[in-house]
Amino acid sequence: MVTKELVDGLDVVGELELGGGCEDCVFRKMHAQPYNEEVMHERETLEQVHMDLWGPSPV
Repeated sequence: MVTKELVDGLDVVGELELGGGCEDCVFRKMHAQPYNEEVMHERETLEQVHMDLWGPSPV
């Protein structure tokens, strides 16, 4: 983003070099491990429902 000037106001002081990668990049590339416990699958429609409830937003 810096070398292609894609962000207004983003100024990098010093040498721009990417070494091994940032911590966020390393964690993002980690793979999830399987669960150790037995998983029970639902047999009927709507037997188990997952949803996020949030709001109202102040913005």
